[in-house]
Amino acid sequence: MTSSSEGVSLYTIGHSRHTIDAFIDLTRRHSISLIVDVRGQPYSRFNPQYNRERFRDALAEHGIDY
Repeated sequence: MTSSSEGVSLYTIGHSRHTIDAFIDLTRRHSISLIVDVRGQPYSRFNPQYNRERFRDALAEHGIDY
């Protein structure tokens, strides 16, 4: 879902079971430069690449703010 106001777009996204590389690719395709993680407990036993610290660091490596 997207919303646009004054030239700014807001997307709602989920990581599903994407690899971190696939997730980064999706953000690049849509020119996303900031991820706001609203999960109450930002950790996953099954997808540890989305644990808060690892996720933040992977995004930073690609110039995406967390």
